[in-house]
Amino acid sequence: MFQCHRFIPKLDGLSDMAASIKDRCLYLVDCVAKCVKAVNDDYSITWPVNDNPWGISITSSNDILITCDEACKLKIFSPIGKLLREIPLYPNITNPCHAVETVDGNFVVCYGAEMDPFRCVCLINADGRAIITYCGGSAGQMTKPCHLAVDEDGFVFVADANGMVQMLSPGLGFMWDVASTGNSLSGKPWRLSVDRQRLCVADNKCFDGKWTVGRVVIFEL
Repeated sequence: MFQCHRFIPKLDGLSDMAASIKDRCLYLVDCVAKCVKAVNDDYSITWPVNDNPWGISITSSNDILITCDEACKLKIFSPIGKLLREIPLYPNITNPCHAVETVDGNFVVCYGAEMDPFRCVCLINADGRAIITYCGGSAGQMTKPCHLAVDEDGFVFVADANGMVQMLSPGLGFMWDVASTGNSLSGKPWRLSVDRQRLCVADNKCFDGKWTVGRVVIFEL
């Protein structure tokens, strides 16, 4: 049931968003203005990323993890926009679109653009170097990984914009296809979020280059 809405002024190109329960704050990435906008009940602040931002997630320490696709790096900001760390991605991780922190303090990144030879999911350490790379399972073959989520047990969920959601082990081993187009999904999954024992999937349809229908599908884990 619809509960509330909030108008966000001066948002030129929303590419991703994440919420902090601790701060009761919503963080939005503007990929056109190259900034992050933080909004809660009391204030709204904006800070520059100074690179092309695309994905966003919240770390275990409540910092803001930004994925910069063209610069091939991760940036970590405090909740008020202070740059804390930059993590360059080495060397085959090109065009990263989203990253999340793992339960042991490493990071999982999905990467690859339309013309890249590989479009994969990679487990990296704190220095940005690859530990494990996953490029497709034994069931549905992943072709367009675009968004990630990690549950409290370390299992990784991958939204494939080609029409499926996969579940991977903490070591990026294929577990199973959670959902696919025609099986629980009516369109393409583009965004994911894990809330305790629930996986929320943004299920969207596109027609003639425009998004036409969208809904959120919730799965019990």
